[in-house]
Amino acid sequence: MSDAFWCACHGGRLATAPYLYGLGADPGRVGYGDGTPLDVAGEPEATEVVEWLSAVAAKPLDDST
Repeated sequence: MSDAFWCACHGGRLATAPYLYGLGADPGRVGYGDGTPLDVAGEPEATEVVEWLSAVAAKPLDDST
């Protein structure tokens, strides 16, 4: 589940990411390239996914707060 969520965020799939999150996907999962879903959502410039992830309190990997 969390792998699919990571991929949806990486691909900028705003309809899929919240669905998988609602099923229990981990927004802190570190995937390929050592990035969280929030880290990789910024790669393809998926602005809507980045905004949504930020709203659900997802953190980038290097966030020390």
